Amino acid sequence: GILFVAGILAFVTMLLAGILSNAIDNMRFRTETLIYQRLSQEDTMTGLGNRSAFDEQMQKIKMTVGNYENVALIFMTPNRLKYINDFFGYDVGDELVIAAASCINLAYGKIGQCYRIDGDEFCAVITNPAETVEELFARLDRQIERINAEKRQYKLAIARGCSLLREPDGNIKSFSDWKYEADRNMYRNKEGGGI
Repeated sequence: GILFVAGILAFVTMLLAGILSNAIDNMRFRTETLIYQRLSQEDTMTGLGNRSAFDEQMQKIKMTVGNYENVALIFMTPNRLKYINDFFGYDVGDELVIAAASCINLAYGKIGQCYRIDGDEFCAVITNPAETVEELFARLDRQIERINAEKRQYKLAIARGCSLLREPDGNIKSFSDWKYEADRNMYRNKEGGGI
């Protein structure tokens, strides 16, 4: 009888150990999957969404475009990055990119999605914006002023261009025209010295 009870206890112990080991392995696998999924959608330098995440959101908007009153697309790029890289070095250039990302995220992260879509190009996508384009730009300006109040080797300036998905008459632009208009407006702002 004692041997039988000891055998059952050993069996139950091994069974529980196996179940616990499987649960730990499953939890580790799920955690690693979530980490890899996040890394595949996040820019490692800035913590913003990356180009893949931006493209994914564009596809979602394209599929559900009728659900939105409007969508603001803001393209942005810090001014003078090449000069700063050449004059101060790439570490300071990286600091500029990170500072720009911080300003963009603080300006638009709570009302939209922010992305680093290329080396020095950023984007914010704001669905159903409650503010005018000028008010949206003022949000960014406040964050730039905050950053520039800190002592730095450079002054941050971010060129920006916005396009709204719907025309004033309510018609929806093609996605290529929408992106082109935001990009063109950003480069016009950059050529004009930015803000």
